[in-house]
This record gives sequence, C-alpha cells and structure tokens, in this order.
Amino acid sequence: MEFGLRWLDSIGVDLVHARVGLLTEWLLERLTALRYDTGGPLVQVYGYLAALHLPTGGAVRVSFGLASTATDAERFAAFAQSTYLSRDVGAESPLPPRLRC
Repeated sequence: MEFGLRWLDSIGVDLVHARVGLLTEWLLERLTALRYDTGGPLVQVYGYLAALHLPTGGAVRVSFGLASTATDAERFAAFAQSTYLSRDVGAESPLPPRLRC
C-alpha cells in the first residue's frame, strides 16, 4: 500500500481526476448515442436523485478509477451494445421491471 500511495502522490490526484472524468464522459457519450432500429435510445442515464423513485428492470453502475483504461470503457460499451440492443423486453422477459426495493 505504501508503494501505491507514493505512486499516487507522484502522479497527482488531479491527473487521476482528469482521467476518470474523460473516461466517464467518453462512456456516457458512447452509451447515449446507441439507438434501437426505431430510433429510440438504448440507454437512459439518470442522476442519483432522479433515479430514486423510478421502476427499473435493472441498473448498471460503472465506476472508473486509477487503474481504468480506455479499453475498459470500450469493453463495457461493446458489452452493453451487444447484450441489450436486440433484447426483447416484455411481460415474458426474464428481467421484469422492479417496482420497489
């Protein structure tokens, strides 16, 4: 742990903050650009307060940190696109909307 803290001190928290911000911005732009064939958005991004009382069929939290890379962000975006873009959602869906905690 001492090595890691010294390394973090040497590169600076501001650099880590900038990197995490850029990865987050890139991923949000990529995910919100995904569209179904109908033109509707594949992903809806909610802030913490906006999401508190919304039913959901599932939620995904993506966190970037010191060791995160652009490849990590790209891998998640590709996963979301390939897994959810053509998925049928309806009454027979294995993941029905969750109405409460």
